[in-house]
Amino acid sequence: MFTLEPNPTFDAVTDIPTADGGVKTIAVTWRHAGRRQLTAWLDHLATLQPAEEAAHFASAMAGWDADAPLTVAAIDQLLNDYPPAGRLLMQTYVAALTEGRTKN
Repeated sequence: MFTLEPNPTFDAVTDIPTADGGVKTIAVTWRHAGRRQLTAWLDHLATLQPAEEAAHFASAMAGWDADAPLTVAAIDQLLNDYPPAGRLLMQTYVAALTEGRTKN
């Protein structure tokens, strides 16, 4: 039976390129957002200065597999040390919510 209430969290993996030509993979447990909530989240993200983005990402993240606990400071370090990380994490979050994934 189809349930109207979605799971409150979901996992998604993002590949983040490094300056040395490598790629690091991070798995994030995201909080589910409905269409209106996602639109508001994206609209607000577009208004933020880089120093404010970490707290906004933290509002959507429930966990991760990084070598530090999930905190605003740790997210800020990720976004600062890996410049494409913010864009790629946002794309992963939006794609998971709007396109989903199928199990094989």
